[in-house]
Amino acid sequence: MQKRLAIVSAIVVMAATTMLSSTAGAATAFSNTPLFATWTPPPGLTTSPLSNSSGDSEPAIAFGQDGSMAVDGLGWLPFQVNLWKGTFGSTPAYFGAMDTNLPIQGQGRLNFGDDDADVEITAAGTTLLADLDVIVNAGFNNAQLGVSVTRCPAGSTGPADCTTSLLDTAGTDRPWITSSGSDVWVAFHDAQNSTIIRVKKSTNDGRTWKSSGSPLTGLGRVTGGSTFNSDLGPIVADPTTGYVYESFASGEPITKCCSANHNNIYVARSTDGGPITRHRSSSTRRRSPG
Repeated sequence: MQKRLAIVSAIVVMAATTMLSSTAGAATAFSNTPLFATWTPPPGLTTSPLSNSSGDSEPAIAFGQDGSMAVDGLGWLPFQVNLWKGTFGSTPAYFGAMDTNLPIQGQGRLNFGDDDADVEITAAGTTLLADLDVIVNAGFNNAQLGVSVTRCPAGSTGPADCTTSLLDTAGTDRPWITSSGSDVWVAFHDAQNSTIIRVKKSTNDGRTWKSSGSPLTGLGRVTGGSTFNSDLGPIVADPTTGYVYESFASGEPITKCCSANHNNIYVARSTDGGPITRHRSSSTRRRSPG
């Protein structure tokens, strides 16, 4: 028996060693390609490493069914979201600055993009860029945040071929975008009114938009724990079923504004491609307050 156990132990050790060796040999190798935005700095201003680099952060990436690819980044020096486009497997080329000509809202006001962004490529090959914008008055002593979507049809060669729609201008935060077929959804945080999650939907490939349902209304304790006490993750459409999912973090019901004790994680689900009305808790994360 002892001899048999010794043989079995040796086999187990050999198998484990083989598995570890195989795993180590299967490590993924990455190559890195820098993406630069073409930008002419004002006189006297230089940037490094390239004089025409605008500096970028918080990138997002999307792929289309036709193999197209889009990458965006938030420009640090000019107020613009830089976009690069290409095909899968190739180095994307600079497409242009996406939000330098936003529609002005109200006399004496100015619009600046580049606060948050997310990018999507629809089934029709349309590139859609959701952007968080700053709307300021002429005196620069009052500002509010809004959300816009810039639409670039398939075959567009630059921002001049694109159009922009303003979805909200009443105080927002962190937009996310997703699509299934010709349906497109944008979710964002209402940073000014109860921190509710708002959803806008387009049924014509991003041409026009209407309000959809919210994952955080009419749900009793979930709503109470999310009012002035929530945050959102990406919105995602399942291309095989058309179901739409929105993840968000929520706390516990509070008696006064405002908390940031996000100790519950939820996933909202729409099964009809319309308003998000059904909710399931995917997991619950508890932590000590503070």
